[in-house]
Formats: sequence, structure tokens, C-alpha cells
Amino acid sequence: MPARKSARCLRILVVDDNIDQVSSLTMLLGMMGHRAESAINATVALDMAHRSRPDAVLLDLNLPDASGFEVVGAIREADALKRTYLIGITGEDIDPVEARRGGFDEFLLKPVERLVLERVLKKVPQ
Repeated sequence: MPARKSARCLRILVVDDNIDQVSSLTMLLGMMGHRAESAINATVALDMAHRSRPDAVLLDLNLPDASGFEVVGAIREADALKRTYLIGITGEDIDPVEARRGGFDEFLLKPVERLVLERVLKKVPQ
């Protein structure tokens, strides 16, 4: 079933060290009408976030060079990125309260379902 186009186009950065995961999410977001970029580690993700200033970041919690919580902390410290909506993605259960305390606005379990992703992206501030 083809993805529906979103009512608005968001700039979204997808960060995951699993190439299949990052590719499929980037492709899905594009089919939904968003502009998606991808990064496979924290270092590249932070550089890209500072350059492109995405509306939202889909961020794996377990990256090879840093935890998702460390990346969120660095993003939250940057004045230009303070409004970025941060969505954690993980294959493991995580306490939503812990995720929010860690700086995430939302978190999703892998595999990320299209309808759930659409619902969460509607929360991204304009």
C-alpha cells in the first residue's frame, strides 16, 4: 500500500547504524512527502543537524560512537536546534518517562510502523 502524502513537508534526519533501517525509513518518509536525510553514526548526525537544521530527528538509541541520549543532549545544547523534535527509535522497551527526561519528545519501537510514524510526525511543531 503506498504511503499517503503528508499535508506538510518536514525536514527529517534519520540516524541509525543499521543501513537497512535507515534506508527504509528514509524512503518511507520521502514517499510520505517529507525531505529526509540519513546518517549512520552520531558524529555525522550532529554535523548534519547543525548544517540542515531539521524539523525532526529519528534517532536510534544505540549508535556505535555514542548513545542516543548523548546525541540528544548535544542537540538540545545548540541554540539553533532547540525546536527540533527528537524521536528516539529502539528495538528494546524503554520507559517513556526516562526517554522524556533524557530529552526525547517521543520514542518508537522498531520496526517503525507507517501509521504510528504519521501520528507522531503530526506533533512536530510548525
